[in-house]
Amino acid sequence: MQQHGLTLHSSGLSGNQIALLQDVLTEIQNFEFSPARFVELKAQLVRHWQNQVRNKPISQLFSQLSSLLQPMNPESEQLARELTAQVAKTSNSFVKICSTKCISSRG
Repeated sequence: MQQHGLTLHSSGLSGNQIALLQDVLTEIQNFEFSPARFVELKAQLVRHWQNQVRNKPISQLFSQLSSLLQPMNPESEQLARELTAQVAKTSNSFVKICSTKCISSRG
């Protein structure tokens, strides 16, 4: 997930790329996290963000610089705090809202 959306990279026969994208966008609209899977993914992501303080100093510098220059790109500590407060139900609502906007804006 990027700061402003979802990035999808695929490869294969170019004739099937549009069909694949249509299928993915359709499935995203109906996607729901199971509570158990959400808890598991949340723990992994929070742990990843919290471990970034152990990165090399130069990596930490570029991460902080990126956050300062791009206000919509918060630091990993803030991301971890915000995600810790989330529950599967609100995340499923968020996914539905985002996918609806994504689907309606492609055109």
